[in-house]
Amino acid sequence: MGWSKLPFELQVLIFLHLVDIDLEVDTAYPASASESRVAMKLRRRLWHEAVGYMSVCRSWRLNFRWALVRGICVDTLLYLGPEDLAFQALQLLYDPEKGDTPLHYATTQLIMATRRGFAQCMRLLIDEGACVKVLTFPGPRGLLSLAVESNSMEATRLLLQYNAPLEEGGQMCGARWGWGNVLENTPLGTAIFQRKLAIAKILLEAGASLDIQIGHVGGVDDPAQLLAGRKYETAMLSLLLQYGLRIDNDKYDPLNGRNHPLATAILGDAVQQARLLLRAGARLLDMSRGIDAAVSEEMKGLLRSYC
Repeated sequence: MGWSKLPFELQVLIFLHLVDIDLEVDTAYPASASESRVAMKLRRRLWHEAVGYMSVCRSWRLNFRWALVRGICVDTLLYLGPEDLAFQALQLLYDPEKGDTPLHYATTQLIMATRRGFAQCMRLLIDEGACVKVLTFPGPRGLLSLAVESNSMEATRLLLQYNAPLEEGGQMCGARWGWGNVLENTPLGTAIFQRKLAIAKILLEAGASLDIQIGHVGGVDDPAQLLAGRKYETAMLSLLLQYGLRIDNDKYDPLNGRNHPLATAILGDAVQQARLLLRAGARLLDMSRGIDAAVSEEMKGLLRSYC
């Protein structure tokens, strides 16, 4: 019997089973702490291969898509699928004619959608009552931090529109394997650390505080300290200074591990960073020592011009 001769209901049942392949993989490969990355990669690979294979055949495509958005795989679509299919599935799930769906489902799915930067799905879920002030684990991280990590300007703007906490902290950026000490990095701190200039500007326009500490694998720095060592990246430091980043020379003390950002720029021969910091009022207690430590003549000349 050919596929086209199978009853439509049977075709749909077959497709409903195939699109939920990740549930079977979860059973065979439990996502424990040590196996979670391997299991997720395997789930992603199997799911994409199954979906790709089914989507190629023209005679299957319509019924397959129908089954995909009506199955029990809404979460799978949010984790692995394209946004248009995830949005269709959510529309069907939250159809008023089907009755109320528990709000904690909507909030859980909002977390998934935010991780992917699916702004259309996020708006639907928030309108259905999903909480924008939720913290995720491991972490904890707020939704704005997740939107920053997904590099989605649209998702970031949407959460700000719905009053998501602007200063909510999260997990230490760059902590290996998701472990290590937890520092409450704000969404802006995450954007600065991850070099996401456009999103940092959105957060600054919304009023994000610059009086923050940024945690990373190498330690904890304020924005000026962190950016002073990035020799070929001046745009972020320039943006922060434009929005009011202050260089308080008195708070830096090398004896207590508080290295001055200007000293960091000098040692790294980051001339452009040093120029920006000097214009903002950065000064070493002994500028002559900074001149002696400078590597290039360009840096030495710059420092002399501010003595």
